[in-house]
Amino acid sequence: MMGLTDLQGDPESKRGGVTGRVILECALKKFLPQILDGHPDIIFMQDGAKVHQRKELVTWLDEKGYQLMKWPPYSPDLNPIEHVWAELKKLVYKLYPELYSMKGPKDAILEKIKSAIYMAWEQISDEFLYGLIDSMQERVKAVRKARGGYTRY
Repeated sequence: MMGLTDLQGDPESKRGGVTGRVILECALKKFLPQILDGHPDIIFMQDGAKVHQRKELVTWLDEKGYQLMKWPPYSPDLNPIEHVWAELKKLVYKLYPELYSMKGPKDAILEKIKSAIYMAWEQISDEFLYGLIDSMQERVKAVRKARGGYTRY
């Protein structure tokens, strides 16, 4: 099963959100070597979000020699993670309908939501995730054919 990690906001950032530094330290350095080292044929995908383009993050990926997918701007059809988020949301709502009307302290609600997300994640099959990965060649072809316009993905 592929992992899921909770990225905390960066206390050093102006708005306290997730930064490239957090992604690099808490996710990429922790998980990518396990997945990509020794597999030069695997292409790492992350979209063109500004947080993914931070210098320290891009430099580390380059130093590691990881092959990166080139993403055209405004290309949501290429990003299979959107399908993962949709599936995860559907499962959370199905498994934990009480979250809709939950009341109480904000921290307790947040912990319940996090727990629900992790439990829903466990319900997502490897086959579903690998199917999305395997669809990438067709996605790229479709986006090229549509010249960046809408595709069925």
